[in-house]
Amino acid sequence: MLNILAESLPPPSEIKRKLPINLAIANKLLKIKSEVKDIFESNSIKLVIVAGPCSIHDRASFLHYAELFQKLSEKVKKNIFLVLRVFSEKSRTSLGWKGYIYDPDLNNSCNIEKGIIETRKMLLQLTSFGIPCAMEFVDPLIVPYLDDLISWGFIGARTSSSQPHRLLASSITNPVGFKNATDGCINVAINGMVTSREPHSFIGLNQCGQISKISSHGNPYTHLVLRGSDTKTNFEINDILLAEKEIIKLKIKPKILIDCSHGNSAKDIEMQKKVFLNVLKSFQKKPSTVLGMMLESFIFKGKQDFTSFPSYGVSITDPCLNWKSTEDLVLQADRLIDGKFSCAVY
Repeated sequence: MLNILAESLPPPSEIKRKLPINLAIANKLLKIKSEVKDIFESNSIKLVIVAGPCSIHDRASFLHYAELFQKLSEKVKKNIFLVLRVFSEKSRTSLGWKGYIYDPDLNNSCNIEKGIIETRKMLLQLTSFGIPCAMEFVDPLIVPYLDDLISWGFIGARTSSSQPHRLLASSITNPVGFKNATDGCINVAINGMVTSREPHSFIGLNQCGQISKISSHGNPYTHLVLRGSDTKTNFEINDILLAEKEIIKLKIKPKILIDCSHGNSAKDIEMQKKVFLNVLKSFQKKPSTVLGMMLESFIFKGKQDFTSFPSYGVSITDPCLNWKSTEDLVLQADRLIDGKFSCAVY
């Protein structure tokens, strides 16, 4: 017998009916999808940079960050495809705050319905600005509420080997990155990529909130994320070449994104900068293989202890770069790519 207290939530269809996608947003999503397709099919030489807070905890400071992000995106759109981290779920090694969706009021009231609604409102607002939004899929049951507004997905290091997450990725039409395991094993993530590219039938939640048989078509836009391990990094060119070799063995065109945080930086924000610049060199050498990088970044640097009344614009989970450092790195990448490719033309 289960020892639980169950409270019903509105089905995804009801939330989407109350917070629908209008025509303007639908057109923005089509434009984003087209650009993503060009990147994956090598019709675009743009560098992908996924940046944003480790996790969202405050709507006002996050939307402030998003405004700065959108302005920067306009400046660099010729060479760089900026994707905003809208990480509303937080995977935990043990215990701790599980993210904005689960506890949006930061007081352990666990108002999940509010968390879902507020996250969808944010995604609608961000997409109306033309910002591609990324999310890590922690609980597959959350995805049907938000799937139509997520332009890039990630499967975390602790769940890349999870069959439900692999099946979920197979049903998504946008890119999904599989992170290598926390012990550094990349084959777990590569196997996740391969599995998710094929059609599957599985049990899931439909738009009416019913447990259903789901039939997926497979996702051709899965890719590897190198995020380092508990003991070593894997962002160097030799690490990329090794991963590329393993993916090619499976007759898949390699697409690799480097996470500049987590194991690759040992959660040292200054190290994120070094990783970023190192990967930039790798992108010059392997532009068809290296998709780009991911940064953990917010308005102010560092992190603070979890509290119901956190300081404005500072992460309450992993430490983040400040906005100035993030902007400087992106602009430096833009200048380098512009110089490289303009020279190639001549």
